[in-house]
Amino acid sequence: MNFFALQEPILVLDNGSWGRPDPTELVSYQAMIDAATGSDQLSNFWLLTYMYIQPNEGFDKRYLIFRDVSVSISSKPITPQVGVMLARWYNSSLHDRWSTTAPAPPANGSSYKLEATSGYLMTIANAGGKATVELEDCVSQWPGHPDHMIETRAACESGHYQRLRTAGWVYAQPQIDTLPLYRCYNAQDRSHFTSNQADCEKLGAMERLLGYALAN
Repeated sequence: MNFFALQEPILVLDNGSWGRPDPTELVSYQAMIDAATGSDQLSNFWLLTYMYIQPNEGFDKRYLIFRDVSVSISSKPITPQVGVMLARWYNSSLHDRWSTTAPAPPANGSSYKLEATSGYLMTIANAGGKATVELEDCVSQWPGHPDHMIETRAACESGHYQRLRTAGWVYAQPQIDTLPLYRCYNAQDRSHFTSNQADCEKLGAMERLLGYALAN
């Protein structure tokens, strides 16, 4: 059996710490099983499973994650090869819309419900030699309910937000089969979120264009 590193990882993983609690997230004990048979003989649709601990939480809050993975064979090279879905979750009790590529486990006894998807983020920078923007997953530090936000690294570490993880990369300019990705804000809920529509689906006001995500 031979192991080698993929040029494009299936997931973007920051360095996690086993010393919990820690500001990093922890992903470990990864395994792959076929979605239809549950075996380790993989078809074109399988499940990536792993143990997951959220940033700033300990081993008393471990989650078993199952992520859908679909693969296909192309007759010619394709760049990029990997995209990770950017999902938008909504927690009505916390008044928080959370756009993230990570799992969204329960928080404070309540749950985040899937509200929409906003395309796919790349797992490498400058795919195909084209300029990209690195996006981070952040959460507010002020009192009250959390405000999760997708932003560039500099804005994420501005002092008012804590960086949770690298979300992925988007193109700086429009490309074939891409979608615009906007940062939006709902002033009533005091919650940031992402949308592919300039009117933010009438859920808030558009603040700025972040870049261009993969459509599929």
